[in-house]
Amino acid sequence: MRRWPLLLIASPAAVAVWSGWVGLGSLCGFGVVHPLPGIWDGLRLNTAITLPIGVESYGAYALGTWLTPGVPETARRGGCRYGHPGPEWLLAASLASRYRHEAALSPVAMAKE
Repeated sequence: MRRWPLLLIASPAAVAVWSGWVGLGSLCGFGVVHPLPGIWDGLRLNTAITLPIGVESYGAYALGTWLTPGVPETARRGGCRYGHPGPEWLLAASLASRYRHEAALSPVAMAKE
């Protein structure tokens, strides 16, 4: 079975998840920094990408450990099985809260009051 169609199907979801984590990171205080002031003034680094990189790499590692056949059952049953979906549920709850907050502050919502 060819798997490349799965990449086409999964890519929009990956973009949505990535942008959700970056948006959540920017709301939490991550943002653009200038790591080399005075040396390279034009260099800017958006630290909001550190949140999705860390969370998604942890989720991928936990999922890989959970699904690898040679890993002992105690390790698979422990943190890996329950550690993989945890960050995804955290993202879903955080984004629902963020969108609800943004909707409450929108001009349309303010006009109804």
